[in-house]
Amino acid sequence: MKITILTLFPEMFEGVFSASILKRALGKGVAEIEIKNIRDYTKDKYGRTDTPPIGGGAGLIQKCQPIVDAIKDVRGNNSHVVLFSPRGEAYNEAKAKEYAKLDHLVLVCGHYEGVDERVNAYCDELLSIGD
Repeated sequence: MKITILTLFPEMFEGVFSASILKRALGKGVAEIEIKNIRDYTKDKYGRTDTPPIGGGAGLIQKCQPIVDAIKDVRGNNSHVVLFSPRGEAYNEAKAKEYAKLDHLVLVCGHYEGVDERVNAYCDELLSIGD
């Protein structure tokens, strides 16, 4: 199984995959993990990936363009794209078993106050990882 993680902060994952169960799975070749920096896909000359929400409001949201370009770059015929969102279905053991059967799982990490709603159209599902 291949897992691709799209994030603005790839350095956060370095330690996670070098210990415990994940380290053993990677060592045995049971899983392959690829981490992609969403910032590498931005067309903004200043490297920005965030913008104020349309209509105002507090905080910033992630722009659509860099995320969609990243998804298009990594998506294959057998890919399943999941966007982390508090509006998604709750993650549970049944969902974990479902994901374990996939060939390629793409996880899109949201940051800031959220993600531009247009990104949802490029994802297969929204997933909430807890309260």
